[in-house]
Amino acid sequence: MDEGNPISLLTQKASKEPFAKLLDLEVVDVEPGYAKVRMEVDEKKLNIHGITHGGALFGLIDEAFELASNSHGTVAVALNMNITFFAPTTTNDRQFGQVYIQVPGARLQEKGSLASTMTLSWYSES
Repeated sequence: MDEGNPISLLTQKASKEPFAKLLDLEVVDVEPGYAKVRMEVDEKKLNIHGITHGGALFGLIDEAFELASNSHGTVAVALNMNITFFAPTTTNDRQFGQVYIQVPGARLQEKGSLASTMTLSWYSES
């Protein structure tokens, strides 16, 4: 990864990323080990049932992971990702993808309505 402030560089890169633009993703916050990304659900992001396409939600969470895992200034990429959906979402819903990089045994309290969770493994350069 480039020299300098890794978080500033990440947010600059994210603003130019073609896939993030395709999904209309907006970076809300990036801190070491944490990222929050917003996606407005519109007609383009619906599946055949009229609810948010799983691929759109997956892309949202993957974008947040990309930022959180690279926020320390080393290159990190996903090796395996598994998403579980709890509730459908649809147009005019504002979805947030939040990722906290946690140490084993850590617990996360989440406020608000939970639509999905993701577990994953990744590789990071040392």
